[in-house]
Amino acid sequence: MGSLDGAETSELIGVYLLNKITSIIPKKHLGLYRDDGLAIIGNSNGPKMDSIRKKLHATFKREGLKITVDIHDDSVNYLDVELFLNDNSYRPYKKPNDTPLYCRDLEKGSNCKF
Repeated sequence: MGSLDGAETSELIGVYLLNKITSIIPKKHLGLYRDDGLAIIGNSNGPKMDSIRKKLHATFKREGLKITVDIHDDSVNYLDVELFLNDNSYRPYKKPNDTPLYCRDLEKGSNCKF
């Protein structure tokens, strides 16, 4: 968001949307960090998952937002972790074209602006 209170605003909106979503998906299947949300629903058939997808799209549309829903994936990239749903394992994930920024020791003079 870019504002001084952007993180707090993002979290407030996220909690509001989570409250709306819990009528569609049980709370125990939902996660949220700032503006990144994740829902994992296991062992559901295609028609049920399609119904959930349509309800999520409608809920977000009513709020003037869009959502990405991926169905029947074996893995998911969430934040900086790739989660493998079949065997409950994970590994670090780096987005394509991501260039890490390393900062020097602050006592010796930093090249990063905080």
